[in-house]
Amino acid sequence: MDFEIDLSDVQNKAGLHDKLAQGLPLPAHYGRNLDALYDCLMEPHEYWNISFTGCGRAEAKLGGYFIGLQETFEDAEEATDNIRARFS
Repeated sequence: MDFEIDLSDVQNKAGLHDKLAQGLPLPAHYGRNLDALYDCLMEPHEYWNISFTGCGRAEAKLGGYFIGLQETFEDAEEATDNIRARFS
C-alpha cells in the first residue's frame, strides 16, 4: 500500500501523531508516541510504502523529536521488509 503524509502543518508532537493516525492504518491501541509507533510498525501487515512531505517545516517545529521519527522508521525498515519510508 502507498501512503503520502504531508507534515507541513504539524506544530507539535500531538499534531504529528494525529497525522500518523489519520494517514496510516494504525491499530486502535496506538499509543501516540515513538515507542508505540515502532511496536505498531512491527505488527504483521502488508507492505507500506510511505512518503512524508513537508518535512523541513515539521523538523523546524519538532527538532529532535522529528529526528526520532525518522530513526523509528529507519529501525523498522531494518527489522522488517514491510516498511519503506521516504522523507522530503
